[in-house]
Formats: sequence, C-alpha cells, structure tokens
Amino acid sequence: MNKVSIIALLTCISFSPVAMAAGDNGSGIKEWSNVVHFNGLVFESSCKISTSDRGKLVSLPPIRLSEIPTTETRTNAVPFKLTLEDCGLVANKPPKIAIQFNDDNVTKQGYLKNSNGALNNVGLLLMTKDGAKIDASKRTSYHADDEGGHSYSNKRNYSFSVGYIKVNDSGVKSGTSGPVTAQVNYHITYW
Repeated sequence: MNKVSIIALLTCISFSPVAMAAGDNGSGIKEWSNVVHFNGLVFESSCKISTSDRGKLVSLPPIRLSEIPTTETRTNAVPFKLTLEDCGLVANKPPKIAIQFNDDNVTKQGYLKNSNGALNNVGLLLMTKDGAKIDASKRTSYHADDEGGHSYSNKRNYSFSVGYIKVNDSGVKSGTSGPVTAQVNYHITYW
C-alpha cells in the first residue's frame, strides 16, 4: 500500500463516526425511537367519613300536620353537616359526596319516603346548603363547602338540610299523625 492509500483510508475511518452521529440527528433514527413521559401523584391517604358522622342521626322537631309544607321550601328545615377527614393532598380531584338513590325509599317526586308505615303522606325533602332540592331518585354528587380555598386541608365539610314535606302520590295511604323515619345512602367519590 502506498502512502496516499493509507492516508485516504485513515481519513475515511476518522470521519465515519461523525457521519453516523449526524444520522442520529436526522429524520431516519427519530422515526424508529422516541420517549414516553409519565407523571402522577402519590398522596398520604384517601378521605374517610368522620367517625362522628357514621350512621348520623338528624332529629327533626315535632310538627303539626297542618304546618307541613306542600311545596319545596326550607320552612322547618334542619341543617346538618357531613365531614370527611384525613384527605391529605387530593390535587385536582377534590372529593365529592355522592348521594346514592334507592327506588324503594323514594317517592315519585324524589323525596325520602317515611319508612314508618303509620304516616305515608309525609316524606322528607333533602336539600343542598343553598336550599335547592336534592332529588333522591337520581345519583348526584356534591362538592365540599370549603372547596377551592382549602385544597390542601385534611378536612372537608358538606352542608345539607332536611325538612318535612307532604307527599301527593296517588294510592298513598293518608295519615294524620305518627313517627317519620327515613335514610339516605352516600359515598365518597373523586371524579
């Protein structure tokens, strides 16, 4: 081999890594490989229903049948609150309380039926903190009272009220007095 051939060979060998590196930045290699990005959030624990609110009992005052409203109103409504604890950081998915409907204990109008059989023409109207009717025949979710201002708080409070209402379903046995009892089921959701 002569000197010119050896120099030409060494020149080709020294420039070939540069040429291959240039190919990495070209369109050929990028079409065969790419990157997947992941992100997430780990928080201490999910919320739980406050011990004091499990099996909560809300007592309504005794009332005369003639004083029970026939329209959806806050008259004689009793406020109550449900609290979630140990929420930790829940980021962009603040917990909501979801009212779970149950056809067996709800009137056609969405009121809670009196489960005590003596007085079937009286039910309970469940309402939001603003006095809007909660239709207990549908699944609905509610944000906490303090949502937004306390997103990193460990507690969330949900305010509701409940009051008597006359039920006007056909075929309902009328009564004039007796105990009124009802229940509503709820659970925590993050969506």
